[in-house]
Amino acid sequence: AGAMGPIARRARAVAAAAAVALALALAPLPRALCAAEEGAADFDAAADPANAAESAEAALARRRSEYVHGPRPHPLTDMAPSMEGVAVTYTLPAVDKLVFPAGEPVSVLAGVHNGGAHAINVSMAIASLNAAYDFSLHVQNFSAALYGTAVEVGQEASFAYTFVPAASLRPSEFFAAVTLFYHDSELVYTDTFFNETFELVERPGVDSELLLMAGTAAALVVFGAFAYNFLGDDEEKAAKAAAVKARAEAKARAAAPPSDGTEWLKGTAADAAGAGATGGGGGHRRGKKKGG
Repeated sequence: AGAMGPIARRARAVAAAAAVALALALAPLPRALCAAEEGAADFDAAADPANAAESAEAALARRRSEYVHGPRPHPLTDMAPSMEGVAVTYTLPAVDKLVFPAGEPVSVLAGVHNGGAHAINVSMAIASLNAAYDFSLHVQNFSAALYGTAVEVGQEASFAYTFVPAASLRPSEFFAAVTLFYHDSELVYTDTFFNETFELVERPGVDSELLLMAGTAAALVVFGAFAYNFLGDDEEKAAKAAAVKARAEAKARAAAPPSDGTEWLKGTAADAAGAGATGGGGGHRRGKKKGG
């Protein structure tokens, strides 16, 4: 028995090692089976249109669930579809045509009728302004209006949303989209109920071309006044300096002794010769005249 003890311990150790190795070897099997089942489901979906529709619905439900519970992008990115039976319409209470002044608020009234199978909760509305010739060019995004209002099955409700096109936008055609967000107990839904091209015009009483001309004229006046003051001061200073210089020169000429007209000979040989002649003449003395 004493001799069998070490052998038995070795056998148990070998058996344990074999069990661990077998477990590690079989670990990828569930994932492989899942992949095989997913591949079979894809094959069945491709072969049977009914299965394909069910797969599409499952993918849509998964995407909606990820949208609700996962990291959320911008609300207007990858939006969920609308709920079947829920209708959203709009009216523009303040205008009768799609012409909006820049910088002025635009009010859109959304009417929601819940004809679906479940109660919904209208959470918010949000809008964007896009180029009329290319919807992918975003011009302006607007803030969300929050509601949090429940609409039971068969009921109706109204929701107001207001956006303001930037006053700096030049008159042109733009595309505006206002989207309503609502949800039931499980999923989020959206409905872009206002999806229109409109004309943006100048605010009443404001002429941008006239403002531009007035601003240009004002700038020229300011520049002219500055140039006049700056250059005028320099000219005035130069005139004063010239007058002072002229007076100093006149005063110097008045204080100078009378000139004999030979100043231009100073420092020359003629000047030196003249000085010598003047000295000799001054030392000559006349002798006495002798008598016959």
